[in-house]
Amino acid sequence: AIIAAAACLTHAGAEGQATGERICADESGAGFDDEACFLSASHQLHERSKRQRHTMNLERPGDQHMQPRFAGLRHRKAASFSQVRRGGTNSGMARPSSANCTWTFVEQPLSHWDHGAGAGTYKQRLCIFSSYWGGAESGAPILFYTGNESPVEEYVNNTGLMWNLAAKLSALIVFAEHRYFGESVPQLAGKANCIAYLTSAEALADFAALAQTFRDPTELGGWGASKSALIAFGGSYGGMLAAEFRIKYPSLVQGAIAASAPMSGFPMTGVQMDSSYRQLSNAATTAAGLPDNSCYTGLKAAMVFLHEVGKTVEGRSAIGNAMGNLCVSIESHSDIQKMMSYLTEPLFELAEGDYPFSSDYITYALSGIDAPLPPWPFSKLCASVVPATENLVLEGEEHDVRFNVQMQSVGVSVDWDRSVGNGYSMQDLRESGVLQLVNGVKEGVQVWYNATGQQTCVDWATGAGDDPSSSDPAASSRSIRQRMPSNHDRGELAQGCRGLRRQCRRPRPSRHHMAATHGGSAGGGVCQPTEPWDGLMGWYGLVCNDPLNLLNTQVQGTGRDFFWPPNVERNFSLAQAVEESWPNGCKSYWESMGYFGVPDTPDPWAKWLQAYYGGQHLEYASNIVFSNGDLDPWTGAGVPAELVERQRSLSSPVIAAGAHHLDLFFPDPDDPPSVREVRELEENAIREWIKDWSGDLQSKV
Repeated sequence: AIIAAAACLTHAGAEGQATGERICADESGAGFDDEACFLSASHQLHERSKRQRHTMNLERPGDQHMQPRFAGLRHRKAASFSQVRRGGTNSGMARPSSANCTWTFVEQPLSHWDHGAGAGTYKQRLCIFSSYWGGAESGAPILFYTGNESPVEEYVNNTGLMWNLAAKLSALIVFAEHRYFGESVPQLAGKANCIAYLTSAEALADFAALAQTFRDPTELGGWGASKSALIAFGGSYGGMLAAEFRIKYPSLVQGAIAASAPMSGFPMTGVQMDSSYRQLSNAATTAAGLPDNSCYTGLKAAMVFLHEVGKTVEGRSAIGNAMGNLCVSIESHSDIQKMMSYLTEPLFELAEGDYPFSSDYITYALSGIDAPLPPWPFSKLCASVVPATENLVLEGEEHDVRFNVQMQSVGVSVDWDRSVGNGYSMQDLRESGVLQLVNGVKEGVQVWYNATGQQTCVDWATGAGDDPSSSDPAASSRSIRQRMPSNHDRGELAQGCRGLRRQCRRPRPSRHHMAATHGGSAGGGVCQPTEPWDGLMGWYGLVCNDPLNLLNTQVQGTGRDFFWPPNVERNFSLAQAVEESWPNGCKSYWESMGYFGVPDTPDPWAKWLQAYYGGQHLEYASNIVFSNGDLDPWTGAGVPAELVERQRSLSSPVIAAGAHHLDLFFPDPDDPPSVREVRELEENAIREWIKDWSGDLQSKV
């Protein structure tokens, strides 16, 4: 990394009085590009947060005149620095985090449209950091994170781009938690149609109300930032929200950084249904910096060999002996299929989290444990696979899934989802290297399943680990598998669901989005929950209500990725996939647990969602950066360059060797040059948007 010349500058507080604190910047005030400087400044922020933890609040002149809508505003002291989960990235160095936030709750209407429905209100949680801000009269911007499907701390602790830019731009930082997630969950028991208000449209209306509030000198303590441009940030589903925030409320939002936003994953966007699996397959190729594509070939061939060898008792025994430390032995071909699922399930997540630094961003989001993946985790997996591919030959019409795999005297012919061996003997099998290959894949995926380093046997069958009675979630990888049900044990609604980090393959339907958006429901009832609410249920509610029918994860193994066998018939169609992806059951699923408000009729084509946000008609949008990474599965549903090339203020950069919204993270010395270039592009765009906003304001004076 290029080390900027460091200089310490005195930073003025939000009220214009010098605080005496010294923060780190380059000679132009550019912020935290220097790692050592960043570390020093972060330490100062930490020390200040400890000094001010019990005194920081949101009061501003005129606070006593707060509007009635915010009369219920309450503050929560920031958690101690040691108690806050920090994200585990960037070599663990100190940095700004949720410990530096001023936490507050703002009262929001549960329905922003149907005020006569008696929906009431709920309290939305915010993180606010104002020590960089130049103040209301300065016109310094507001950097606003549009929270998505996790507690907002997850984004506070990992969205280093916002912290870094705020220091450079003297900006006010706001992270807004998404309704129904974290601590922003409404009172559900006793509420009619209690989950009808869980939609992206209502969430955006929350953000719009907050944008107005921060610009009003009479509300929320009187920030009065009427001269401040507001720039939205978000990643994944949050990236969709950031872009849609700009699209729906252009007078309130001056621009958006929409990272890894799968805007093109819906049925009517021309989505390629295998695009996510094609994209993640890049992580096993030279695109990820590997010397060749032998990991790609090895992963595909291993599944073919495993399926074919596992047809016999002798073959299953040989596989079990080669794999060694299995918690449960392989007894049937059904077990072989479960093993194949076990070996391939984490590949999506490992590609998403294929960061150049150690990070628990993905593992924590899916399992709730602080178990960081190593830097470049997919390459770690490949390091176990590649040595066993020396004698591997794959030839034929791979694109049509008609090919042969061969290792020494063991050969298997493939035609779509069928495999036929060449009559090899068990001696041939033992001498071929096939058993070493399948064991290499098993060893490789332990980078995910045994991220804690605590598991003593491979729990491929149940995910129960070697100590099912353990109450310590870090004692084994059990909690990871509990949150990631396999293809064989998924519930009807939960098939493949991993939040937007892995969209439901078989989610439940929704229609009449207007009814859900406006607080209505075709079949209403008073909610009396029999199951406690959690974040995964929040995601299911969004899938049902919006509907988020993203098809980019629908198909795999059809010749353009390293998966096998195909999960669809040879001549599958989009229409077939759309209809099959939305079996009728959303309403019954929720009502069986005492929750009401989900619309009755499915909208598998997501027609209303496309109409509401504009779909692919981005010629009507402006001031948005749609960034993606070429290792990230969700790039398959990202906004392609051809959709934005005619609109000067839109861009769609792809980060070479980039995983899931890598550009949003804190800078790291091992970042690929491409992400530094994209961050520079984003900063330049933001500065231009702020300049245009300031010019518009002056022209109106």
